[in-house]
Amino acid sequence: MSFELLRQSIRVDGRRCETPSDDDWRQMESQGTCFPADFRGYLSYFGTGWLGDFFVIWNPFSKIEYMNWQQQSQETLRAFKEIQREFPEFFGHWIFYPEPGGLLPCGRTENGDTLFWVTKNQPDRWTIAVGREEPLDFYTGSLCEFLYHLLNNFPTGANLPDLREVPKVFSRRGRYERFK
Repeated sequence: MSFELLRQSIRVDGRRCETPSDDDWRQMESQGTCFPADFRGYLSYFGTGWLGDFFVIWNPFSKIEYMNWQQQSQETLRAFKEIQREFPEFFGHWIFYPEPGGLLPCGRTENGDTLFWVTKNQPDRWTIAVGREEPLDFYTGSLCEFLYHLLNNFPTGANLPDLREVPKVFSRRGRYERFK
């Protein structure tokens, strides 16, 4: 339901790219990687690109390095863990995936915040945390519920701006990429 509500509220600008098929997801899951259903639905419908010129949800099937989930999630985890080791006062209490309940990056914002899944329970019950420093903002819903809420309501946390007036558009390129 959360993906459908988001999908119905977003206009797609241009041609979609890198939209994984059901077979792509089955093959990935056969290798032991499972994702929440709304994430799979989001990427299978929208593909790789920008939501509201503000959110990038990394795609495990993207050939674009800065949009690829494997590449970006590994780099992000490595960076946060390195900072945590060197400066435990910053992120000393944060738990990162693959620890139970650990933070697993799934995207980013235009202003540099990381979107994390909080990996408690099964993937379809994962919730969202957002930020780049203390305190993280936590959301009790799924990724698509979080995106829909942020695009349509006043933000409840400290890390994100008011996006209610942002065009509800998905596009292959963000506003700054269009000028390249």
